[in-house]
Amino acid sequence: MWVGILVGAVVFGILIAMANAKALGAARVAYETALEKLSAAPHDNDLRVAALSAGRNYATIARKQAGAKGVAVFDEIALQNDLTARLGSGVAASTPAPAAEDRVDKLSKLAELRDKGVLTAEEFESEKRKLLAS
Repeated sequence: MWVGILVGAVVFGILIAMANAKALGAARVAYETALEKLSAAPHDNDLRVAALSAGRNYATIARKQAGAKGVAVFDEIALQNDLTARLGSGVAASTPAPAAEDRVDKLSKLAELRDKGVLTAEEFESEKRKLLAS
């Protein structure tokens, strides 16, 4: 009886591993396909969003499969590097979104410092003006 349970558990583990490998492979193919489409039309923002989404899905699956044993191959920086490589440095450099996101992040941090009492309201306003002027 115990042998049957043990064999069943081993078979179940093998089936789970095979399903995980299949899911990872499918996510990788979807990501590579999205990158290929983006390469053909580098100025299409919808394709860029689709490539990022596919890449994030691939990264999520890879991280889950890596578990506590290590770090997954892909992360946000790797995704941006992939996109930059596919689009060429000119397209990636001309994309305004990262600068806008960076500005929002900095404003949020300034507001947090103000709310914690680290910055006065005047210091916050001064830093905010400098940031928005840059």
